[in-house]
Amino acid sequence: MGNGSIYAAPTEDYVKMHIADRMVYRHEFDSIVAYATGVGDVNDLNPVTPAEYCQVNDVFRKGDGGSANIAVLYACGDITDETGEGIVARTMVPQILSLADDKSIDGLIMYVNSGGGSAFASEQIWEALEQWKSLTGKPFFVSMADYAASGGYYISCGADRIYAQPTTLTGSIGIFGLIPDLKGLISGKFGITTSTVATNPNGAMPSLLQPMSPAQQASMQAYVDRGYELFTARCAQGRGLSQDSLKMIAEGRVWDGSEALKLGLVDEIGGLDAAIQGMAKRLDATSWTVRNYPERKEKWYDLLVEAGADIKADIVRDELGEMASLYDTLNSIKGMSTLQARMEAMDVNL
Repeated sequence: MGNGSIYAAPTEDYVKMHIADRMVYRHEFDSIVAYATGVGDVNDLNPVTPAEYCQVNDVFRKGDGGSANIAVLYACGDITDETGEGIVARTMVPQILSLADDKSIDGLIMYVNSGGGSAFASEQIWEALEQWKSLTGKPFFVSMADYAASGGYYISCGADRIYAQPTTLTGSIGIFGLIPDLKGLISGKFGITTSTVATNPNGAMPSLLQPMSPAQQASMQAYVDRGYELFTARCAQGRGLSQDSLKMIAEGRVWDGSEALKLGLVDEIGGLDAAIQGMAKRLDATSWTVRNYPERKEKWYDLLVEAGADIKADIVRDELGEMASLYDTLNSIKGMSTLQARMEAMDVNL
């Protein structure tokens, strides 16, 4: 279009550039659709909006035979205990147990795209998925997306079958403790001093305003070590390996999907479609329906409540100005649990 904008180009140009096939009025378009779909009368067309289309369950048919309902549970984002926009144990665990109670569901696939987060929350979700298997006796698969590492692998390791993409980042089986020490910032930068009165030296632990004593550091290290032992035990159990063998590929090491397949951390290379096909084969189904969870919120007041929270956050940020980033950081830290199973941030230059 030269220096001009394609947005403002004459309509005929869209046809010339093969962006559109032809120019028609709406009633002509309706007649074309009616003819193409075999509907005799334009008034009998039943159009749907994109939003309505997305709410329809995907139905696949591969011939005559048994049918199945496959649930796809999306687990994306940071793993947290109580609040957050990603994988929140407080809501994810009841969702899994609710799916276990749904007799119409024949198999569960969890789509994981997470670098981890709270080790405690990961354990709760892992246990809920174990409940799914023991209560239902039905298959549970995992489909890994861009990454399913650390806590993301924690919640995946108990699956009957794990699918990963060749470039999926997975593994990162490791844990670290998180107790921020803000004393240098509060007293050194802001000039604010604090004091604590306690009946026991450990009464205020953990504290953001005081560094840990050697005894407290040792206690915290033992806490981390116990968490690591549990994490590796869960992974070893899920993958049918000895814990010692599992530890040889653990310690926070990150693998791509192709390497993870060789190491036994995943079972097959493929995406969600492959996982669905595999689940259908396991269920001996020649037709199946895919149900996506969690269900989208449709009630206007649910959306209004969420919008209200966003508006409140925007107001707070406007008031804080340049301090808004510090507020966001402190708010994020406040919501984190002490023990984290989280993949280390990576810089990749392509």
